[in-house]
Amino acid sequence: MRASDLDPLAGWWNDPQTLANQTNLVLPQPVIQLQRLFVSWSANERHSRDAGLSIELADGPLIGHATLYGGNTPARSAEFALIIGPGFRGQGLGTAATRLMLRHGFHQLGLNRIFLGVYAYNDRALRTYTAAGFRREGRERDAVFHDGRFHDRVLMSVLAREFQPPATS
Repeated sequence: MRASDLDPLAGWWNDPQTLANQTNLVLPQPVIQLQRLFVSWSANERHSRDAGLSIELADGPLIGHATLYGGNTPARSAEFALIIGPGFRGQGLGTAATRLMLRHGFHQLGLNRIFLGVYAYNDRALRTYTAAGFRREGRERDAVFHDGRFHDRVLMSVLAREFQPPATS
């Protein structure tokens, strides 16, 4: 991650549509607080099972950020988070980025389980995570209030033994 990535990432996070999919309280956050969050997710400390990185296309534009965080021993489990910028959604880039982070988590960080939670109304994310290999493992019922009603939070995970790495070219 570059320092120049921080402003666009914070702006994308504070977009109301993105906020509704990332947090259970749709309130803009101070930019400096969001920048610190992305920096902490991208620290990539040597002996950590956490990893965070900015996602760019081959020709250079920033398209998002992916992170594995909370990696722990002995469970070797970490949580996955992804944000794709508004102009890049719906192109399969989130699925590709998710698969690459899963491969990194399992093959480089030695993780056994990668998990996430996604709101049931976020159909695009559910399709992305399912296509990348995540399986539904439970629900937190009525976990979030959005657009005038309650919605479930879907819990998903993928285990190292289930993961099919993306083909490399």
